[in-house]
Amino acid sequence: MFDEIDLSENEKGTNELVHGKPPKKSFFHVYVIRPFQKNPWNSLSLVLIFLSTLFLFILLVGGRTQAIYLSRFTFSDLIQKITAKDKITFTLYGHCVDNECTNPSMTHNFDKLPSPSDITSGIKIAKRRFSVDIITNGPSNIAKDAGKTISDGAQGAGKTISDGAKDAGQTISNGAQDGSKIIKEGAEKAGDAIINAAGLLERMLKEFVNFKPKRPTVNFSGLISIPYLIALCSNIGALVLLYFQFPTPATLFIFVSAIMNGLAILFDLLVFVWVFELIEKIPGIGNQKTGPGIWLAGWSATFLCIACLILGFRLYEKLCCGGWIRDVTKALKKKIKKMRKPNISEEEIRKQMLDRV
Repeated sequence: MFDEIDLSENEKGTNELVHGKPPKKSFFHVYVIRPFQKNPWNSLSLVLIFLSTLFLFILLVGGRTQAIYLSRFTFSDLIQKITAKDKITFTLYGHCVDNECTNPSMTHNFDKLPSPSDITSGIKIAKRRFSVDIITNGPSNIAKDAGKTISDGAQGAGKTISDGAKDAGQTISNGAQDGSKIIKEGAEKAGDAIINAAGLLERMLKEFVNFKPKRPTVNFSGLISIPYLIALCSNIGALVLLYFQFPTPATLFIFVSAIMNGLAILFDLLVFVWVFELIEKIPGIGNQKTGPGIWLAGWSATFLCIACLILGFRLYEKLCCGGWIRDVTKALKKKIKKMRKPNISEEEIRKQMLDRV
């Protein structure tokens, strides 16, 4: 007669209330969804600070290797062949020539470039390779042309022999003369290439020894990496404070972290302008590539600025719109209003009461 109603969910809820066992909730619901519902702005700030902390950690730890670098310069082809070196990599803590790096230091001086010995340490290994490359890349083609010419001459000779030995001998002689001429020109080109490579290397090493940046960076060398460490420590402190629901001191930590991160990025960019732009113009330097280090620092600063704005606005709202300043303002208004009321003596009050009666 009546429609059947599924009471399984109601019965389940009733049993849970009767037995005193609330429904179990997942870890994601308890520690992610519920905090976002309760305080979305603080939760969003927590996520942004966590991302900034992660990027700063990767920057500082990865900067000890060549994986996270600021800038990388590759040598030109001739320098690579004669020195057996491919690139120079600049990190937060120093520089590397291929896999040979300086001792990591948070106060590294970017005014000093790799020494000539760092670049020419593999030149003995490269001599044979360079000579082979010159011979194979230049004279090999020349030798092929010479061989082809001699072969053509020989074929012509064979064909001419059938017609007459005199013509055959003349053709072979012409082919041999052309082949010797081409080989001689190839040897001259190979010698010129070796001289040019040696001169280019000498000019590059001289520029490295006499290198001077647009402005000395030795005075703020520690400001390139140490502020990142301070920002990382401030981020960790802010994460702990926000987790335990202390947004006011966390805002101060994030403010310090954002300033330190921005300061470090500023000096990193100055290094690009004062140092790296000049290195790119040195003879023997090929391409320049900006590394992931500067991008990690930039994203970290962006996340910190957004978190700082959110927490700063919340702090302003708490202090000026819903906190002790509002209460103090109300108390002052009441006191001023009371002071403005005229003083009435007891006799006047009695007269007013008698008049009313």
